[in-house]
Amino acid sequence: MTHIPQAIVVMPCFNAAEFVASAIESVLAQTHRDFILAIVDDGSSDATVDIIRAYQHADARVKLIQQPNSGPSAARNRGIACVDSKYIALIDSDDIWLPHHLEENLDRLEADSALGVSFAACSYISHRSEPLGTGSRIAKQSITKRDLLSGNPTTTCSSLVFRRQAFQSAGPFRTDMKFAEDQEWLFRLVNAGWRIEGSDSRTVRYRVAASSLSSQTDKMKAGWQQFILIAEQLDPDLVKRERPRAEAVMNLYWARRALSGKRCTRSALGYLADAFRSSPIHTLERIAASAHTSMRPSSTAATSPVIAN
Repeated sequence: MTHIPQAIVVMPCFNAAEFVASAIESVLAQTHRDFILAIVDDGSSDATVDIIRAYQHADARVKLIQQPNSGPSAARNRGIACVDSKYIALIDSDDIWLPHHLEENLDRLEADSALGVSFAACSYISHRSEPLGTGSRIAKQSITKRDLLSGNPTTTCSSLVFRRQAFQSAGPFRTDMKFAEDQEWLFRLVNAGWRIEGSDSRTVRYRVAASSLSSQTDKMKAGWQQFILIAEQLDPDLVKRERPRAEAVMNLYWARRALSGKRCTRSALGYLADAFRSSPIHTLERIAASAHTSMRPSSTAATSPVIAN
C-alpha cells in the first residue's frame, strides 16, 4: 500500500529563482518529516524549474508539478489535489519557515478537532533577508468573519496549516482573484463553521517588498471589493452592518501602503479621503490608536490591517 503522508506542503512558484532554494530548504529542514512538498511551477521562464529539479533528485519528498501560468490560487488548488493527506500547509516561494513551524501547528490541529486552521505569527524580512525588527500580531481569540472583512489577521498564506476536511468544507481558492483571495477563502471557511486560531510562536519569515506593495494598492482595493461582494452573498446582514467600518480600516491600510512608495502621496490622500467618507468615527479611532501604538517602546507591529473592535 502506498504511504499517504500526514501533510502536504504546497508551494506555488513563478519566476522564483532568487528565493526558491531558501524556501525549499526551510521546508526540508522541518522537525516533522512526514510530508510531501508539492512545488507547483506556474509557467516560470527563469531558472526556477532547474533549481526545483535539483532538490527533487536529492529528496524523494519533493514533487514538481508544472502548469501554464494560471495564478497562485490555481497553483495552490493543483498542489492540494495531488496528495490526499490529512493536513495541508502553504508556503510562498519567497518566504521561510523555522524548523518547528510544521510540527507546532500540526500538534495544535491534532489536539483540537474543531480547529480548521492553525497559523503562526510572522517576523518580517527584507528583500535581502535582513530582519526588519517588526512582525505580525496574533489575536488571543478565534478569528471571526467580522475580523476578516477588514484585513487578513493571518498575514500570509505561508503561515497557514489546515485540515483537508476544512478545505473541502470551504471549497478551493478562487482562481478569478489575485488579491484578497486568502481573505475570501478564510471567510468561507469560518462561514462553514470552522475555527481559525493563531500562535504567537514566530515560525514564519515573511519577505516584505514595500515598493511592490505601494505600486499595487489599486489592485488590492479592487480585490477587496470583489471579496466584499462574495461575503455579502454569504452573510448579507453582517456585511451591511460592518462594511462602513471595514472600508474605513482598509482605506487607511491602503494609504499606508501607498506612502511606503516615494511617489504615492496623492494616492494616499485619496485613500484617506475614502476612509473618512466610509466612516469618520472609525477613521479617527484608527488614527488615534495607531498614534498610540507607535509611541509604545515595542518593535513589533502589524503591516496588515489591525482589526478594530
